[in-house]
Amino acid sequence: MFSRFLGEPPFAPKSSGREYFFIKDEMTWGEARDQCRNQYMELLSVSNKEENNIAAKLLSLDEPAWIGLFNEHYAEYSWMWTNGELASFFNWDTFYPMDFTTMSVCVIMVNEFWKDVPCDLNFSFICYSDLLGTSKKPTADTLLTNDALTVVDDEEKPRPFSEKIVPTGESPMTPKSSDRVFFLIKDETTWGEARDQCRNRYMELLSVRNKEENNIASNLLSLNEPAWIGLYNEHYAEYSWMWTNGESASFFNWDTFYPMDFATMSVCVIMANGLWKDVPCDFKFSFICYSE
Repeated sequence: MFSRFLGEPPFAPKSSGREYFFIKDEMTWGEARDQCRNQYMELLSVSNKEENNIAAKLLSLDEPAWIGLFNEHYAEYSWMWTNGELASFFNWDTFYPMDFTTMSVCVIMVNEFWKDVPCDLNFSFICYSDLLGTSKKPTADTLLTNDALTVVDDEEKPRPFSEKIVPTGESPMTPKSSDRVFFLIKDETTWGEARDQCRNRYMELLSVRNKEENNIASNLLSLNEPAWIGLYNEHYAEYSWMWTNGESASFFNWDTFYPMDFATMSVCVIMANGLWKDVPCDFKFSFICYSE
């Protein structure tokens, strides 16, 4: 449908007053913003679904890229573009934006959906220039042909594991090949509250020892339903992933771009669609307990 190759000119869709530039060099969000301002005009702003689709076609499957959206105060009204405009259009991925509370966050696009992440991560990025304004000489390393203007319907994301709907309440599952009983608790609590409730009523918040146990736990959850598991990291070091039962983690099933680099804050882990994400521990989700 379209081709991607190094060289010029930039991608300039007929229905837009802009040229789009995809820069493959990986930088922090601030470095990407500065390079866009120096060589083009700004880090990408998106005002509608059409512009979002155009930008998304510059990226390969699962390829992340910075756009110009950021939030310094982490308030709902504080989403701003680098060109000074308040954001009015959003295309958040499931479970985003996240509640980082005190830290500034910036936004990447992945498979056309947006995720807010710490601004000091390194990703490729998308710049733009106005066709009617003063355009600087393009040096972008990616081109799309005009065939890319065809907008296709969004396809549903594939689900890693089969869905099994569980009624509200406590739903035990006893896998034939395991020495454990699994319980899904639908009450939404923080990670610490979930851990304490599992210890008081069952044994522990879920630890996952292998792929089979991960699949069993995932089948307790509906599509896109998140739930706490017992994995956490107090020091945010690679060796510090622990289960609440005291075991060091040896099996992982991270989602794309996880675990994230929260630097100084403790993080805890949710499972959604069989994949794991590390998030602040004061979020509230359902949770999975187990008993021997």
